[in-house]
Amino acid sequence: MKIQANGIAYAALAAVLAFSTVPARSYELVGKVVQPAAPNVEASVIHQYKCSSTGENGAHLYIYQYTARPGFRVINPPNWSHPIGGRDLSRFQDAENVVAQACNAACTAIYLDIQDAIMADRNFKQAYLRFQQNQSTENFNAYRCAEVLLNHLKRTAAGGGAR
Repeated sequence: MKIQANGIAYAALAAVLAFSTVPARSYELVGKVVQPAAPNVEASVIHQYKCSSTGENGAHLYIYQYTARPGFRVINPPNWSHPIGGRDLSRFQDAENVVAQACNAACTAIYLDIQDAIMADRNFKQAYLRFQQNQSTENFNAYRCAEVLLNHLKRTAAGGGAR
């Protein structure tokens, strides 16, 4: 009986996934602004993104690329002093990874330390196994978010990025 129940669960999962695809691109670069240094403001290039694809949350996110020091910060206005993920990042691609996740409505946690498709694939498989073992909404969202990051990193490795 348990095998049959698992078979039904897998069939249900397949049906849900068939109708809930991850968008080909998960965010759109809508502008860049050069911000000069000022009192309490670091000089930076601000990359502005809009989360407007299917399955996204409609947010506007900014990547601050500092010009006087190394580092990148992803901001969800008006939370200017609280970067998404809680810290600055060392690579622009890491900041784009955060944007890809933060745009997706399924992502309730951000994976900061996953930097390439191999790590993302491992994370995706682990999230899928967790969902198979316990089909909670939390595990489903973690699985979908892992899929978003994996697809983003595969697209980036193939030369794609923001639209």
